[in-house]
Amino acid sequence: MKSNMTKLEILSEDKLVNELAKQPSTFSWDTIAEYDRPKTNMVLAHEYIERYSKNNHLDPLTDAIEIVQGQYWEYVENYILDAPRLSFEHSSIVDSEAHLSMEIIGGQQLSISRKSANVYLIDKVEMLDPLTSQSLAAQLRLNRTAGQITDEGRVFLDLKDALAVKLLFPGSDVAQGLGGNAIKKYFENLPDEKRIYVLNELGKPEMNEFLVPDRFDIRVHLKTQANTPTGVYESEGAVALFVAMKDNKGGTSIPSDDDQMKYLIPAGRSATILLGHHFLIRQVIAKGLEKASNNSKFEYDLENDENMDAPVGLLTARNGGRYGESIHGTIGSATVSIQTPTLHFNNNSDNNHFFTVAVENEEFHIRWRGRQHLLTKIQVSSWVREQNVFAIWDIEKTYKFVLVDGALGLVSTATPKYLRKVSPGEFGDFPGINFAVISPFIESELDEIFRKTFEDFVAPISEIDLFRLYGILFRNSHDEAISLDRVRFPMDLALFGQISPRLTAFQINPLDSVVASGSESSFTLTPPQKNAVWSVANVPGHEGPTGSIDTAGFYTAPLANEIRGAFTRVLVKAAVGETSSSALIKVTRRNIAINPAVVNSHIGGPPIKISADAVSGAELDWSIKTGTGASLIVDEDGVHWYRPGSRSISNHVYEKDTVTVKNISTNESIFCTIIVYQPPDENSAPADIIFDTNLSDGKLHLDIAAFAGIPVDNQKFEVFAGSGTIDGNGIYTPDLNSPDRFTAIVGTGTILDSFPIASRAIITIPYVNPKELIIPNAWTEVSK
Repeated sequence: MKSNMTKLEILSEDKLVNELAKQPSTFSWDTIAEYDRPKTNMVLAHEYIERYSKNNHLDPLTDAIEIVQGQYWEYVENYILDAPRLSFEHSSIVDSEAHLSMEIIGGQQLSISRKSANVYLIDKVEMLDPLTSQSLAAQLRLNRTAGQITDEGRVFLDLKDALAVKLLFPGSDVAQGLGGNAIKKYFENLPDEKRIYVLNELGKPEMNEFLVPDRFDIRVHLKTQANTPTGVYESEGAVALFVAMKDNKGGTSIPSDDDQMKYLIPAGRSATILLGHHFLIRQVIAKGLEKASNNSKFEYDLENDENMDAPVGLLTARNGGRYGESIHGTIGSATVSIQTPTLHFNNNSDNNHFFTVAVENEEFHIRWRGRQHLLTKIQVSSWVREQNVFAIWDIEKTYKFVLVDGALGLVSTATPKYLRKVSPGEFGDFPGINFAVISPFIESELDEIFRKTFEDFVAPISEIDLFRLYGILFRNSHDEAISLDRVRFPMDLALFGQISPRLTAFQINPLDSVVASGSESSFTLTPPQKNAVWSVANVPGHEGPTGSIDTAGFYTAPLANEIRGAFTRVLVKAAVGETSSSALIKVTRRNIAINPAVVNSHIGGPPIKISADAVSGAELDWSIKTGTGASLIVDEDGVHWYRPGSRSISNHVYEKDTVTVKNISTNESIFCTIIVYQPPDENSAPADIIFDTNLSDGKLHLDIAAFAGIPVDNQKFEVFAGSGTIDGNGIYTPDLNSPDRFTAIVGTGTILDSFPIASRAIITIPYVNPKELIIPNAWTEVSK
């Protein structure tokens, strides 16, 4: 970061308004909104939780990721990807980034290697559930990810513009990055409707709606404290939203540095919206006058309309006017009629007839001055004459913006001049006509035209739907997304307020957690709250008992036999008056998990990472049972590694080592099986297992391949790990009801009566030749 940058001081409202009064501050965009970044992330998290359902899962993902060309793959099967979660990172306006993460909460992952031209082996099996969930993380480079809004009101970002995608499975950074690239390519190859991140569905705008966002850019705008001598960035900052409206030309420039743009959120607030000065005059005020003009098309001239970096000048009506209802009345002995009286905004031949709008001191100043004839019919007894009376008027009004229950409006603050007068005009001094009483009657009727003109002028302001701005980023309803409490009009229209007070008053901790069936866990509130009302409910799409929560936030999970599948999800909510916070809980049937479940190794081979997780971070006890001299080591980061030994104490080609992990609080244990290959001496040799699939019910006939053309006799097979059984005839029967979707098999036999042969294989349930998992795959070019 720069050390000599201008410090972006957090200003008071008045100081910020003084700065905003110097020039337009929206960089030619129609609107800029800034939201406090931590609170934005908090609201996005809460919205994600409150709207979460089982239907949010993306379609299960099954495919292979090539790690070493033609030699090694990671095969992911039925990956259940949770809905993406968006958050904005600590970054500058130049290199703004957002974080898009998807948790992988179910599925299986196989490591596959190529042994020979036609032999592919499964070397490792990992099982995924909420306890062992992995993550797909994407850093979105926001300066390459323009937001779009369809005509139907769908707001979205395109996922193909992700900066980098990393699939966080165990392995090297290279392997993780390649996996991420494969996932990215997967998204790029999806249909358009599935490779986008939908921020919101705003719905189709009304026909004459003023605020119709068309496209937008998002950035992170950092701030510094005034007392930091080197301008060191703070960790908070704001999420800045640059919005261009439909059919407008603006919105092409983004500040080149954080200090080029004022920090728009004043002290004590968390949200600011600027409606651009030029946009406001052109689209809102001019359209208000267009509505007020009902006799002809309203046209206007606007001084300095092209220079977006300077304020506009005077708005002057070039055409337009207002007609009123026909006037009929009896005044004394006279009957007066004026058919659809029309008052024009402009008379190009008369410099004293004009309609102007100016901006000064945070107010609109309107002056409508005119003089014209009105064709009037006057009847007294049998005497009738139709001629022009003469009307003159000079009206000045000032308006200021107000917020009423979060809605924008214009109210009249003063009427410094209100002059209108009707004189006899062509009637002169006709006998029997008393203009002393007729003129006030006509003037009062003209007053109604003036009143309705100004009423229609301000009406469109109240029709501005600010939610179409809030809704670009936030999904909450109109009255919950942003709470605006102050409006100022220094040049751009500035709206100040708070981000969703209902969701940011406090937060449940933890926000997303995993608990074991039948267990108990405690939730707290930050900051602490009194008289919180706690509740728990099913997440839509999940059924069955939810467990219970007491008045202190103490949650008891449902029992294992009450949970359908490997886990269920429930929603915990704490409410204090009108404010609330929610949290997601994943309730799992088991309280401990380990990965890999089974893995191939060899004497003197590289260390193998073993990961284990227990609910609530319970303390784990690790142990190893080995016949190969292997050991269990822990690195400086607390990661456990299986280190292969140097020699088996037996002469077996394949030996089984076991790493066991026990949850100390529950005494429940789980283990990882390591099938260790020991290079044979001259008295034994390895071979492959052949699987005959021509049996029913998923059964297989196992046969050790001939060695050097010599059939293998005395074949015996053993299930080393996983599920299923093998009888004395080599018939393998899978256990289709087991949660283990794999079987690790070791086979032995002899040739020439006494020469030992050994083989091993890890197979999937149902069985699929590993080669068939790799060859049809469309991602094999990803790493090339």
